[in-house]
Amino acid sequence: MKWPESDLANYYDYVDQAARSPLAGFLADSDTFLSIKPTEFTFRLLTWLVAWLGGGSHALFSFVVTTLVYGCALASCLLLLPARAATKAEAGRDSRVAVAAFAALAVGLTFSLTGHLIRQYLAGGLFTLSVVAWAVSGRRLALAGALVACTLHNSAAAMLLPLTLAIAYRRSLLLFLVGIAALVAASMTDQVSTLLQLSEQFSFEGDGGQQPIALLLLDLALLLAALLANRRTSSGRHPDKPAVHVILAFAVATAALLLSLREAPFLLFRLYMYAEFLRAPLLALLLYAFIGWAGSLRRAATLSVLVASLTLLALRAGTSEWHYLPEVDPLRALSLPGVVDRWSSVERQ
Repeated sequence: MKWPESDLANYYDYVDQAARSPLAGFLADSDTFLSIKPTEFTFRLLTWLVAWLGGGSHALFSFVVTTLVYGCALASCLLLLPARAATKAEAGRDSRVAVAAFAALAVGLTFSLTGHLIRQYLAGGLFTLSVVAWAVSGRRLALAGALVACTLHNSAAAMLLPLTLAIAYRRSLLLFLVGIAALVAASMTDQVSTLLQLSEQFSFEGDGGQQPIALLLLDLALLLAALLANRRTSSGRHPDKPAVHVILAFAVATAALLLSLREAPFLLFRLYMYAEFLRAPLLALLLYAFIGWAGSLRRAATLSVLVASLTLLALRAGTSEWHYLPEVDPLRALSLPGVVDRWSSVERQ
């Protein structure tokens, strides 16, 4: 529903370019339109396929991208949450899974950025899903998705460091702690200035920005709360699951990486976006535990989680700098005819 503004308008131009280009030439084009490098060939291929299938449809491109981003985030939540139930069958009957996952997606992801930082959000969703799938299954083949994510947006390559530390954690807690300590110690040397110079060669350099301190504190509180929730629900009918431990280790390693980049604002800003996709499953884990602890007040807790998540989503939509609904009759815009009209208007831009 987003009106073609900012980066989204540029991506629509890229879809137009894909629609009139042969595949081989489009993939090999050295022109880094929107800083889309030849090394981000998976995104180029995805764009070309969507443009070819949809005849250059802008609405289809937005629909596919949004579906992939949220699909990966949803899959990450659903893969992790059954680990809290005694069996997967029990998890399938547990309404807490659906409620926790829905609320986590509504609150955990900044929905307006799925139509702005498109390549990075695609990479973040796939990378995190790959890590979660590996943590749950233990199969290294699942990590192939993390490598593919690096070819959606090259900045995902930086997340291979937290992944390496998570792999070390699975082998030895001591090795993991030594790795974290080494990462933090390196950030106190001149390595950061070296990163600043190297980052200019990658696609995640740019104007940058900064994350508000409130968001940093909230995410830190979420991580600590998830650690506590995992500890308190790791006995009895909800046995300790190594998968959850590995995800938490990956989250801690990601936090350490971000801490080491505190003197590189635009790198910190860019890489912090990957925390969005960790925030969703960790928040889902926390909400799942919260509803379970409510006991006889479970229905009230479930309703409060749904109302709070929808309210926050509406508030964020209302304060976004981009436009999603027409000012005249926004309720009709949410109906099927209204959506079709909106998409038709987008196509004419």
